[in-house]
Amino acid sequence: MLSDLSVDYYTRLEQPRGPYPSGQALTAVARGLRLTLDERDHLFRLGGCVPPRRGLLSDNHVNPGMMRIFDGLSDAGRAGGQWRRVGETLRQTGLARALLGDDGTRHGLDRSLHYRWFTDPAEQALCPPEDRDTQSRMMVARLVAGYARDGATPEPARS
Repeated sequence: MLSDLSVDYYTRLEQPRGPYPSGQALTAVARGLRLTLDERDHLFRLGGCVPPRRGLLSDNHVNPGMMRIFDGLSDAGRAGGQWRRVGETLRQTGLARALLGDDGTRHGLDRSLHYRWFTDPAEQALCPPEDRDTQSRMMVARLVAGYARDGATPEPARS
């Protein structure tokens, strides 16, 4: 349940039945088990996958300490989320999913909040009209900073 994987699929992983797990499934298990980066990398090796490079846009790891904060937000009935530098949602509280939609169901470039901001009028409708220009400049500044820090690796475009 914590990994958002079916019980049957998780059981097959534990009892080496079926194919090797995907990197996405291993990432979900690592989040569910609240693994550190070293523990996550070990899990990937056990699962027959190369661990993701650390610190790049392709790294979908959520720190266990941050996950505890999210648990507190959820327990308190608060909305919250954590996003990668390209605006891809790593985690949302239940209230955030209810208010803003489940970003985990999106695919391709649509996974990026930044992309949706500039292409989907419904995203901009969530922001007061007088703040939209400022918000747009902030979105671009975050993308430029992420690109400068990590280089050009548009992960959402590859999925």
